[in-house]
Amino acid sequence: MSIYQEGIQKGVLFEDGYLSPWTFKNLVKLGIGLKEYDWTETFIADYAPKLPPHMQQDALHFNLADLYYALQDYPRAQIHLRQVEFSDVQYSFGAKLTLTKIYYETGQEEALYSLLSSFKIFLQRKKLITKEVRMPYLNFIRFVHKLSKVRLVELDTLQAEIQETEMLTARSWLLQQLAKER
Repeated sequence: MSIYQEGIQKGVLFEDGYLSPWTFKNLVKLGIGLKEYDWTETFIADYAPKLPPHMQQDALHFNLADLYYALQDYPRAQIHLRQVEFSDVQYSFGAKLTLTKIYYETGQEEALYSLLSSFKIFLQRKKLITKEVRMPYLNFIRFVHKLSKVRLVELDTLQAEIQETEMLTARSWLLQQLAKER
């Protein structure tokens, strides 16, 4: 983390005077992963204005949603996700992923199944999305469906299937949810 912080302070991570939205997102993810929530919230507030103007709002709200999800403040996470306009496909996919997790963890089955269905249709219809991008999300959707309907006797089989699937996003989250079912 200190390498990133030093890079920001020295301006090395800035391009044409702006911080890259992906560097910004990586630092937020790193802060969340290290459970440095106060630092992460301050970083988001301080550095969102230093992003390219056309990406500031989406990056701000998307990353605040990520932070509040990590803090299990699901209502605030959802408020920020609703404010993301999806200027980039990665924000759209990330938001759907976070919403799926929220709906699953809070037992909102109807919203969960509706989101999974619409996300799957979206992924299947958009032919410009490469297989390398599409498949991890389609596999995630498939496993969330299975996880939501799993019986105790099927847990080991499902765990093995999740672990063996090569192209899969949010594998660790799926395994955590499976462990909670035991």
